[in-house]
Amino acid sequence: MKGMTKDKSVKYLVYADILGFEELAKEVAGETGVDEDSVRENYLSNPLKDKIDEIKKDKETEVCTGRDDYLLFIDNFQKNIRSH
Repeated sequence: MKGMTKDKSVKYLVYADILGFEELAKEVAGETGVDEDSVRENYLSNPLKDKIDEIKKDKETEVCTGRDDYLLFIDNFQKNIRSH
């Protein structure tokens, strides 16, 4: 189209959340005998937080954090997914 420029600053919005956080921890605890709080912290919350922290190091990515969810604004989706 004449007069229109191509916007090369496209960003992808990614919402990351552990859906069923409470119920999943109860289910895993019931099946394994591991304490629910331990399941939440060691197998759900911390691994996601660690992965988000890795992604935050990329200067092309902005991250907004909630209680246990994250919004990521990513310039290069494929690069971020492949490298993390």
